[in-house]
Amino acid sequence: MDNLNYNILKSGSDGNCVIFNDYLSIDMGITYKQIKPYLKKIKIICLTHIHSDHFNKSTLKQIAFNYPNIKFICRNWLVKELIKINVNIKNIYVLDNLKKYDLGLFVIKPIDTYHDVPNTSYLIDFKPIKIYYATDTCKLDYYNCLKNLHYYFIEKNYSEEEIQKRIEEKELNGEYIYERRVLNSHMSEEETNKFLMEMMGNNSKCIYCHQHTKNDNK
Repeated sequence: MDNLNYNILKSGSDGNCVIFNDYLSIDMGITYKQIKPYLKKIKIICLTHIHSDHFNKSTLKQIAFNYPNIKFICRNWLVKELIKINVNIKNIYVLDNLKKYDLGLFVIKPIDTYHDVPNTSYLIDFKPIKIYYATDTCKLDYYNCLKNLHYYFIEKNYSEEEIQKRIEEKELNGEYIYERRVLNSHMSEEETNKFLMEMMGNNSKCIYCHQHTKNDNK
């Protein structure tokens, strides 16, 4: 299997941004200072949803101003948000769910997921390397097009046993239980591994993303 060039700048509730083959970024939830060294090579930024750890408005605004040739790929729910921060509408490419688009350098298909705001994942064919990127979702759909890919960048946020213990402890202490929200918005280790066992082929690789830290609450 050919190797994929990827750089995980951040993955978690304090920021998300992964760069593939130097020219494609998925999500932009980091500071402008952190992404600036890579912007001369980046041609396209794919965005998933509005949460600030994936959609840093200040960073995106500075990118649009300083690098006016960079294109933005998103679903329809992010168009107005991009326009609000002065992204040129000509640079915004709106994709439909489950529709495949050949953009020359790669083929891309958005697959909407299950978060507490509208969200999507991306199936990308870099010709010949195929990847699937999915975070911030409580489950994934088992589409045939997701089988036997080269790489899976998938969220593994918490273990079900761990989070139930935390919920019980907070109930006893009368504390706010944000973990209840996590159950309906993020993938457990068990759910992630179940998906991967069904989808991965003999030569597939998995890179776990958005793994839980004690301070995670998004």
